[in-house]
Amino acid sequence: MKLAKISIVFPNLEGDKNNLKKFLTSVKNLAYQKSLIEVIMVDNDSKDDSCEFVKNNFSLVKIIRL
Repeated sequence: MKLAKISIVFPNLEGDKNNLKKFLTSVKNLAYQKSLIEVIMVDNDSKDDSCEFVKNNFSLVKIIRL
């Protein structure tokens, strides 16, 4: 059976780093072919460093800043 590509899209507004870390670590540890997982964080003009945190710790995440 051929696996489908999946996209995980989630919003962020000054996200708590502990919650971001837990969530993205669980996504990273999914039992699914990594090349078929696309992760997109849509940031709603955060003024904190949550985007930098994700960028520096979870390279698999594409960040779209609004």
